[in-house]
Amino acid sequence: MEKKISINLYIAEHHFPLTVTTEEEEVLRKAAKLLNDKIRTWQNETKHSTLSQEKIMAGVALEVVGSLIKENKIQDKDSIENDLEEIRIMLEDSIINN
Repeated sequence: MEKKISINLYIAEHHFPLTVTTEEEEVLRKAAKLLNDKIRTWQNETKHSTLSQEKIMAGVALEVVGSLIKENKIQDKDSIENDLEEIRIMLEDSIINN
């Protein structure tokens, strides 16, 4: 069994304390940085300046997943849905435990 560690991620000024493996940590930190960079880009564009934070995050999610599909990095829909469900559960656990 791989050792679990506690990490803190911040996405769009929201705090997410998570318990992950060391392998997951690197991936999640990179993902959080990518999301924060894209959120800042959307916020700085005048066409998105009136959008709520939730709509900006949904747009960023759509952009990221669309890019992955375009690059053929998403091939197994069921696998992606399972991965997204695991991430959703981790984030809900993080929110509930705060």
